[in-house]
Amino acid sequence: MAITRSEGFVDLRVSPSVSGRSDEDSVWPSFTDIMTVVVLIFLVSLVVILMRNTELVAQLSESVSQKQAMTTQQGDLELRIASLGDEIAHLRVALNQTEVDRLAAEQKTQLKEGEISALLDDVSALKQLRAQLASEKATLAEQKAGLGEKLTTVTGEKEQLVGQKAALLITQQQLKGQVESLEQTRETLQGEVAELVVTRDRLASEKATLAEEKAGLGEKLTTVTGEKEQLVGQKAALLITQQQLKGQVESLEQTRETLQGEVAELVVTRDRLASEKATLAEE
Repeated sequence: MAITRSEGFVDLRVSPSVSGRSDEDSVWPSFTDIMTVVVLIFLVSLVVILMRNTELVAQLSESVSQKQAMTTQQGDLELRIASLGDEIAHLRVALNQTEVDRLAAEQKTQLKEGEISALLDDVSALKQLRAQLASEKATLAEQKAGLGEKLTTVTGEKEQLVGQKAALLITQQQLKGQVESLEQTRETLQGEVAELVVTRDRLASEKATLAEEKAGLGEKLTTVTGEKEQLVGQKAALLITQQQLKGQVESLEQTRETLQGEVAELVVTRDRLASEKATLAEE
């Protein structure tokens, strides 16, 4: 088919709908369809690209926020690990200091035990001497056998109380870390030694004047009875002191167990934080 010309140019506006030209070729509608398809493809591609870019931007923003959060958490964990390390170091220093104090107290306790043993030996010697003087006095005072026997009975009870007091002192010496109580016990024993020395001198003088001082036996019996009551009071005070020391020792044991548990928990927490830190570092 021939393409008609109009004034020397090709007429591209021809259409099959124009009357009288239905037998001519038409290229314009095909070109429009092609351009429409191309535009639609471009628009669809642009929409897809925009959606993809939007998703990528959202993912990138989320990744950046996650990275910042992880960085913040890592810094917090490092600070927490550092603080836990400082606390563990302080606890170790405190435990070492406690151990040093305990060793020093044990050494001092051993020294005090030696001194108290020496004092107890002196007390035993004085007791023996007093028993000898009492037996001699009983020999000279046969006519006053009743008072002598009563005085001997009270003396035996006093010795028994002194022996119980010595046993309590030995039990008290075994409690570590109670240096002040040992000092008080030593002073008490020194006072008793002084009293026993005075008693020995008094009994020696009474040995010479026993025949003429019948009435003095009653006063001496009263004195010994007072000493017995004093020893009973001292025994009760020592028992109370022993109970207080036992309570303090139990409290110290509980504190030590609590510290050991806290140290174990801190070690477990440190290991767990170290593993978490390693995991975060790998991530």
